[in-house]
Amino acid sequence: MSDPLNEKAGKPEFCITQDQLRQSLDAIFEPFDDSDDITERRNAVVGLINLTIHYLGRTAPPIVKNRAFSCDHFGASEAMMRFQRDVFGVQRLHKVIKQLNLLENQQASLLGQLEKTGIRINSEDPWKTRIAASFALWMTTFRPISIIVDKAPKEYEHSNLAQLNGYVTHWICCAYLKQFGNVNHGDDPDAPQRLDRIHYDFTYRDLTLSSLEMLYCSLFRPRENHPEKK
Repeated sequence: MSDPLNEKAGKPEFCITQDQLRQSLDAIFEPFDDSDDITERRNAVVGLINLTIHYLGRTAPPIVKNRAFSCDHFGASEAMMRFQRDVFGVQRLHKVIKQLNLLENQQASLLGQLEKTGIRINSEDPWKTRIAASFALWMTTFRPISIIVDKAPKEYEHSNLAQLNGYVTHWICCAYLKQFGNVNHGDDPDAPQRLDRIHYDFTYRDLTLSSLEMLYCSLFRPRENHPEKK
């Protein structure tokens, strides 16, 4: 499979439009009103499938043509729910606290204690790199995207097919971050090997939020008009 950031790879026949691309990213990365909402989780899974088809349409069109990939809807839905809880749970709690009509000092005390909790992401407005890291964490935990081996074209290497969920996950994270700045894997001779290592780790290693955030902090540079926020 080709470099997931290579926008010119493959044939465009299965690709979605830029508007559909943006809508699919929004379906995943915009806050749900309720992380458990079945409809919003279903929309996010549809967005994931659309993005997978778009990625494969650019990098491996025969896999799409042969319908040789699958999405575990239950695993994808669980990944979306846990991602939304991690990233936007504190934001939703802030809204609830502010709607309780507490005295100003009571509200400040509650919000201050919230920042001291052991919640994985306790910021009301997480960094974009932390959001990408959380998505990658749950996608690599549930690994909902896979290849149907019997339908896969023979020309694709088994190792690449086995790592499809990792390829798709990293590409989606980069596509999300590119809305706010630049993602650069480097142009030195070792860059392809580092990218291969990312796909390998996303497939075979147990990853942590902090290690994934360090990865995306090293790759992402925000535009001046889209500064990174806490």
